[in-house]
Amino acid sequence: MHRGLAPRAAAVLALAAVPVSAQTEPPSAPPADWEATAIDYSNVPYPHPVSYLDVEVYGDPYRLAYMDVPPPAPRTDRPSCSSTG
Repeated sequence: MHRGLAPRAAAVLALAAVPVSAQTEPPSAPPADWEATAIDYSNVPYPHPVSYLDVEVYGDPYRLAYMDVPPPAPRTDRPSCSSTG
């Protein structure tokens, strides 16, 4: 066994022994601040601005919602691969 693997395996086994409680029944009533959801989810908060793209598929109009989210910054904690020749 690799050094360091045994402590990790022991930690996983210890966590697996922790009882997990799950909700067995649904709540008796919805939260008081709940409201009806719009068919296009326009009243749902999203973490980024939502844009729309109107398209036509086989003659039928559709409106696609999307979030244009930039990728996270490149990781700097691992070496990069480069080939020189």
